Amino acid sequence: MLAKIVFVLLSVLVMVAVGALADGHDKEMASALAGEDHDDHDHGHESHDDEAKKGCANNELCKKAFQTVLMSHDICEEEQLPLSLEVGLHVFEDKCEDVLCNSASEPFDPMAVECGTGNDAYEWAGTFNFSGDASHTWSMQAVGGKYADPAMRLVFIPTTDTTEGAIKTNEAKAVGMMTGTSCAVTKPGSTSKIEQGGSCFEMTVGSADDSEFTLDTTGISGVVIYAQHVPTEFERNRHYLYDSKSTDIEPVAQIPSGGGGGHDHGHDHDHGHGSEPCGCISKEFGFALDCNKTEVIQAAVNYLQDENCKNNKTPECIRNFYIFQAHHDFCAHDDLPPFNEIIFHAMEEHFDTCFIERQYNPKLSMCPPVNCEDKEALKKAVDEMYEHCEAPATPKDNGE
Repeated sequence: MLAKIVFVLLSVLVMVAVGALADGHDKEMASALAGEDHDDHDHGHESHDDEAKKGCANNELCKKAFQTVLMSHDICEEEQLPLSLEVGLHVFEDKCEDVLCNSASEPFDPMAVECGTGNDAYEWAGTFNFSGDASHTWSMQAVGGKYADPAMRLVFIPTTDTTEGAIKTNEAKAVGMMTGTSCAVTKPGSTSKIEQGGSCFEMTVGSADDSEFTLDTTGISGVVIYAQHVPTEFERNRHYLYDSKSTDIEPVAQIPSGGGGGHDHGHDHDHGHGSEPCGCISKEFGFALDCNKTEVIQAAVNYLQDENCKNNKTPECIRNFYIFQAHHDFCAHDDLPPFNEIIFHAMEEHFDTCFIERQYNPKLSMCPPVNCEDKEALKKAVDEMYEHCEAPATPKDNGE
């Protein structure tokens, strides 16, 4: 019972603190964050010996659970994570900052990333094995009730070589087809045959939230696909390409190598789950990734608050959120100005995010390995964190 009382009190305290900090701008999201249901983390631990809850640094069970949760949060896809993991991490991350660990194995330059395809005619390309299946489906979905674009040109070139080299080998041909005048306009529900010499289709979305296009892939074992836009921009809860058995077909090779964020499915609000590398975003929006520039990070936070960016996503609001989010995900926890963590989680639901790993810290050990496919094990780690870690009594003071 004690555990439940602690977490209820914590929720109330966080709600009050967020409301004051947000100055009225973020109360709706702050309330949602603070009101997360922790009842399922009581687990009948009334008889648990509270003396065992000594905090993260002095409790090996707590330390292991927290580091497992942190590693999962940093490297797993959003849809692989239990809903309780994100909430739990933010409950304990201040308390357990002394036992942070590395999810990256060595230092890296966040600006040393491949941006785009190097060709203005297409934004993405990938190779796929079709395994002789005579029918495949290309899917385009509205996200938040709106499609990323009303149409997208796609070039399909059959190949037996599905290495990354095949993308460059066929590039000139694909660009000619994509920029030419013979790209067939296709509507949802139609069937289009991929010819051995290659085909171009201008797939035009319908009025429904889901637009699906059948591809006749008879006699084709592999293909290189060039897309005018990044396919994951059109994903909500369905992969952009699947076979006749509704099995997702993933690329063998793709450029950009990150594939525009991979299997995000519209839930980009976690470390590394955005649709484009933050290094590319920083170049596009004209800011540097520098954890020492706390004044720049704070200025971005202030702008988001002062301009009510949650409800007014102007280009400058988007730029400032990217500054905030990229540094939040990349920098060490104590590099960020105090109390901005809560503001971030009140804002993140309203913006797209970019992809970046947390920077390697030579003073920290590696986080324990995790299996992102084992959702039950991840949920167990969350439960153990609540069981063995002492919940913080109150949010950190922001100095005001």
